[in-house]
Amino acid sequence: MNTLPSAKTYTALRAEIAEILEQGKERARRAVEQERVRTYWEIGQALHAHFLANKERADYGDQLVERLSDELGLGQRLLYQMIEVYRAFPILQTSTKLSWSHYPLLATLPNRELRRQYMLAAIERGWSVRQLREELRAGTPPSQIGPEESETNAQLLRPRRGQLY
Repeated sequence: MNTLPSAKTYTALRAEIAEILEQGKERARRAVEQERVRTYWEIGQALHAHFLANKERADYGDQLVERLSDELGLGQRLLYQMIEVYRAFPILQTSTKLSWSHYPLLATLPNRELRRQYMLAAIERGWSVRQLREELRAGTPPSQIGPEESETNAQLLRPRRGQLY
């Protein structure tokens, strides 16, 4: 005889299971993204070390990146971004709230402290890559950006759902 509790209705159980599935998918997505950041950073580290070992050859870096791009199926721009991100973040500190696309933008900043400030602001305020790019273009230091300003930007970028026509 089965004595499982039947306190929940089927609809409530289905909603609970659907929520658990969504949470699991989100955790998996964040884990995959974090692993992508780590993998690309390690590739950048390997390329940087190889370039340093062969720095006496002037054209070697460009030829190497072009060849690797062709043979591995990775874009040349992506390979250069990996190197740039490694050089900007020699000690990798990942966050589940930042995707790989955030890191090349942060790597363009001129110094470590500014990168750290924007990184923390992006994490705290949940900036998308587009919002981070806009904040970098505006040139306002993260410490001077008020919370209400970033909330306004988030509201402006929120998509509307519904029928197209």
